[in-house]
Amino acid sequence: MNSALQRWNHALRLANLAAFISIICGLLPYSGHRDGREAEFERREVLQIEYPSIKLSDLTERPLLRAARTPRIMAPRRTSAPALPPPPPKVPISEKAASLHLVGIVPGSPMQAIVEDAASQKTLYLTVGEMINDLKIEKILSDRVVLSCADEQMEIAL
Repeated sequence: MNSALQRWNHALRLANLAAFISIICGLLPYSGHRDGREAEFERREVLQIEYPSIKLSDLTERPLLRAARTPRIMAPRRTSAPALPPPPPKVPISEKAASLHLVGIVPGSPMQAIVEDAASQKTLYLTVGEMINDLKIEKILSDRVVLSCADEQMEIAL
């Protein structure tokens, strides 16, 4: 029963809202208040908006897509590419290998070179193809090691 009463109350609210909107828009005359008192005014004047009439001739005389009306599209600015820094000076292979000392050769398959790096104070066991200080081990012979860097080669002997 309570839900039926709530639905009825909701319907009355919607009807009052519709009547209020109709009065505001000027569709229904407003004669007074709910309690029967006379209103101070009989009907509100509805605000009338007049839209200008547009004719086809107006559009052809004043084209909307002419160049003056279209926004100007800015071309991207072309900036010169930043200058690349000069390449670092080429360090000779003899300077890269200055801290390396061949301590010994371990025969076997594969052969290993025992190289001491004085700069890092480490002793390394290296095979062909490994890198140390940007130098590649090219060959390991019985009494020396061939190192390469780019197009240069150097030998370190026992």
